[in-house]
Amino acid sequence: MSQPAVSRQVRDLEEEFGLALFVRKRDGLELTEDGQTALSLAKEVLRQANALTETMLPLRDSDRITSLRIGYILTALPGFLAHGLRQFRQRHRDVCVQIYEMSPSEQELALREERIDLALLGQPCPY
Repeated sequence: MSQPAVSRQVRDLEEEFGLALFVRKRDGLELTEDGQTALSLAKEVLRQANALTETMLPLRDSDRITSLRIGYILTALPGFLAHGLRQFRQRHRDVCVQIYEMSPSEQELALREERIDLALLGQPCPY
């Protein structure tokens, strides 16, 4: 934006508020007390607008929420599964994770019948 355009917008804003936001000096501008208040409030408005955007973007595709169905054996939950799910949910908030306790043979059948997407048949290797 060119300097004259910015100056014009500042004057328009001051006219709209009926307040002087800047003290004009030979070597530039200085915020008045009212200008400091306006700047502080404007920063808060921008922060809230950014928060609104971050909150609403995932909802934009809420009809396209992905579901991940996981079969697991009970011994997997306390260890790597609980930790892995926490990390996964932090990175993929738009994915609905459903977990089902199943024996390995039940998991195999559920995979074949497409009732689950992932089968965790046992503890992972320690490496």
